[in-house]
This record gives sequence, C-alpha cells and structure tokens, in this order.
Amino acid sequence: MLPDCVASAIDLVFVVDGSGSICDNDPNFEYGKDITCDNWNFILKFMGDFVQDIDIGLTSTRVGLVTFATTATRGWELTKYESIFLFSSSLETFS
Repeated sequence: MLPDCVASAIDLVFVVDGSGSICDNDPNFEYGKDITCDNWNFILKFMGDFVQDIDIGLTSTRVGLVTFATTATRGWELTKYESIFLFSSSLETFS
C-alpha cells in the first residue's frame, strides 16, 4: 500500500454478497450442517488483509459493512470499530 494512503482518513464500506450462492460451489459445505463456507471465510480474510495497514478509528479511517442477498443489510456502522484490533477480532466471529 502507498504510504500516503495509509495516513489518509476515509470512510470505507465493504459491500459483500451474503447470499447462499457464495457457498454453492464449495464442495465441503453442507447446508443445514455447516455454519460457514470457504468462500465466506475468504471474504472475511480479504477484508482483514485489506485493512491491516490502515489506521482504523473514529477520527481516522472508519470501516462499515453492508451485506446483500435479496435485500441489503447493514452489517455494522462506520462508528462501530475504534481500532484495527477490535475490527480484526470481530471478523473472527462474524458469520
């Protein structure tokens, strides 16, 4: 990442497919048995990797999430996470 981008404050919103179709092509996923699939875990890992060098905070970069399937749903507000630690920790339990 470019150094100028790391120091800039932005509002970053991930818009993520939360429909069942992301698990359709996962041969290890069983509907009704598994809670999450490899594709969903890949999305969470991407989000974590993407922000790892960004200063997350209420006065720096704020991070939000919108998931969509048939309709869009706010996953979390831009003001929810005040640090990279809190954001990263939430990804480990988000499903």
